[in-house]
Order: sequence, then C-alpha cells, then structure tokens
Amino acid sequence: MKRWFVAVLLVIGLAGPAFAEKWAFTVISDNRSGDASYRNVLNEIRTQKVNPEERFPLSDFVVIGGDLDPAEESLRTFREIFRAGKPLFVPVRGNHEQTSDVEFIIRKVLPSLGDSLKQPDRKNVNYYWDWKNTRLIVLDQYSRLGKYFDGDSELKWVDKALLTPDNIHHVFIAFHEPYLPQHPEEDPFWKLLLSRQDKVRAVFCGHTHMYRSDRFPDNPTGITYVNTGNAGQRTHSDNKQTMVEVMIDGSRVVFRVIQAPDGTSEFRLREQWELKSVGGERSQSDGRCFPVLVKAEGNCAGHCVVP
Repeated sequence: MKRWFVAVLLVIGLAGPAFAEKWAFTVISDNRSGDASYRNVLNEIRTQKVNPEERFPLSDFVVIGGDLDPAEESLRTFREIFRAGKPLFVPVRGNHEQTSDVEFIIRKVLPSLGDSLKQPDRKNVNYYWDWKNTRLIVLDQYSRLGKYFDGDSELKWVDKALLTPDNIHHVFIAFHEPYLPQHPEEDPFWKLLLSRQDKVRAVFCGHTHMYRSDRFPDNPTGITYVNTGNAGQRTHSDNKQTMVEVMIDGSRVVFRVIQAPDGTSEFRLREQWELKSVGGERSQSDGRCFPVLVKAEGNCAGHCVVP
C-alpha cells in the first residue's frame, strides 16, 4: 500500500510541473521589405525590454503570419538575431510568397518543427503542429483551400485538425488575409470554428498592416480575432511595428500587444487581456487604445468585414 502511494505521488510530481508550466509564443506578420523594422521587432522579442507584471516567459516560438518573402532571407535574419536556436520560426504563407519561397518553407522550414507537425500534402503550407498543451493550425489561402475557405475536401481536413486529443487544451488558428464573413452562422469555415469553441482560443491574421483585436462574430461571446498589424512593411500601414505575445499558464491564456513607431525601438505595452472563460468576456487592461478601423487592401466587399 505504501509503495502504491509513493508511486502515485511520483507520477503527480513528474506530471505537475509540465502541466503547470508557464510558456509563451509571439505572432507577427508582414515583415517583407522592412528589414530594419523586422530586426527591431525580433530584438524586442529576444530582450523583452517591455515585460511588465504579470511577466511573460521568453517565447518558445514566433509565428510569422505571411508576407515574409524572401523566405530564406527572412529565416536567415531570424537566426542571426536568435543564435541559441530558440524561439522556433513558424511560417504562414502570404500573398507575396513566390513558388521558390513556398518550396523553401516546405523543404527546409517545416521539417525543423518536428514529428508533431502534420500536413495534408507537401504541396502547400497547410499544417497543424502540437506544442506542449497547444495546437496551432496554419492555413494556406493560396492553396485549394481558398482565400475564403471554400475548398470542400481541404475544409474536411481542417475539421479533422480541430479534433484534438485530451492533452491539447488550446487551439490557435493562423492565416494571412482577414476573413470575417457577413453571415458567419452560414459560413462553413466559421461554423467549424464556433463548433469547437471549447478549445479555439484565437484566430490570427495580417495582410492589412494595421493592428486590430476584437471578438467575432460578436462581443463578448465570439472567438478572439487579432490582426497582428505589421513587423516591417510600411506601405498603407498604421505606422506601427507590432507584435502579439500570448502566454499559456495551464488553462489560462493571456494576450499582450507591444508596439513601437515605425523605424524606432521605442516599444511599449498597448493593451493586455486574459480570456476569462470559454465564450465569456475577456478582462481588459485599463490602458487599452481603441484602434481606428480602415478598409483593407484587396477586394473584400460582399464577403467580409474588414479592418
């Protein structure tokens, strides 16, 4: 009996720290043609000069939300800044990635993420990847899946990716161009996400070069939607360098937005919030700045609400 009790305590002791471990990741987007700003953002991720209470751990990985071309150069700069091999470089395909960029991502980048990465094929940048208690689903809108997620067979793969094992407590979705349909309750893609709202914590996108965060399709019960702004591209932008940091602490998910004016390293906290409960309200820091909503680049009329 005593041996059994000791064995149980040992299992709990080994499992406890992993379950309770605080860890973090960062999401940025659209660093193309802006090497100086891209370096500013990466250096802030590395040094965490802006890290008020509650302090976030260093990021385990950085999601690069598309328009990271040329991909090989983008990764080379990333590795130059982060010489210790951490964080990991996690790519999303944007509308500016060329065929050579896509081939480089598939052949050279994705294999470095390890065996937990699963792809429906090796032709596009659709994949999901498990890290600790979290699954990241990355969607390629320039594959047969489509910008508006209307590729039927590919959407079935997304549905399967959303079915997670018990050890995965949080799911995040990342793609490049915003997709916020006018009637989400009738949209196959958003119906899928909302049906898995017990685990889907946030949707990340970029493309517009302008930061925005909200709940979709409604406040306060929708899914957290974050346009991560830009990490380098200055044209038609909000003139900010932006990063979105996410801290996972067991069942807790805390978001933090760090920004600096273009071309500077004067980063500061813009806003911070915690998801309080599934489908519930989020707590919001008193210093929240409400973003200006502007029309996005590209033809989105008739099928999405755009920042």
